[in-house]
Amino acid sequence: MSVIVIVYGSFIYLVFFRFKLLPWNKVTRLPALAVGLLLCIGFLMGIENLTPKSSQAVITGRIADIAPQVGGEVVEVPIEQNVEVEAGTVLFRLDPTLFEARVPDLEAALKLARLRLGQFQELARADAAPRFQLEQVEIEIDGTATFAAAYGANREDTAQRCDDTNTGFGLRLNWNELGDGEHTLRALADGKELGRATFTVTTLGETFLTGASGVYDLPDFPEPDATVTVEWREASQNFVIIEAEGVERPSPDPVE
Repeated sequence: MSVIVIVYGSFIYLVFFRFKLLPWNKVTRLPALAVGLLLCIGFLMGIENLTPKSSQAVITGRIADIAPQVGGEVVEVPIEQNVEVEAGTVLFRLDPTLFEARVPDLEAALKLARLRLGQFQELARADAAPRFQLEQVEIEIDGTATFAAAYGANREDTAQRCDDTNTGFGLRLNWNELGDGEHTLRALADGKELGRATFTVTTLGETFLTGASGVYDLPDFPEPDATVTVEWREASQNFVIIEAEGVERPSPDPVE
């Protein structure tokens, strides 16, 4: 619209004032203004009829959530919005100060671990320590994610085979982070498989449910005419038993 006004105004100026091809009077003034008005009306009618419009139009777009594997303060964003990027392009940089400060501590822990490994190897060669203690136990999930398992739980059932009862290991993991569906878990000792299991995860739509609460009765559980009351505990991300009625409990062993 502005372009039409500017072009037509320039035309009027050149014809009537710059080159004075026609006189600017009552006879020419009205037709000149009328033609300009008709041009504007025609432009507006063309836009009205030719431009697509809808009161229920929807614009769709693909949005990909991007998050680093570690937290930190973003100090630089070297890309611009709405600009296509290629694989490997740096999207943002985190402040490395906190990570650099942890390097000496991690290097010291690694040095200590290597020292202890050497000591255990010497003891094992001298039959002064169980060989099981030399093994690093890891938990592998779906063939990709690997987690180091904590070692040192009491296992009386391993005393004869391992010559030690301090052979148990465990791992605390939020199953919700794995996502819904079936998953496969493998226990590895120094890379060798100890065992595997398949399990199914069903989430509540979040990796850590917050703000939920509830107390529910489970009739006829775990046996007929029994009622168990459970309560949702956010910290445990699970239901816990808070009351049990009609459940037969074993009598304690008599004290002699």
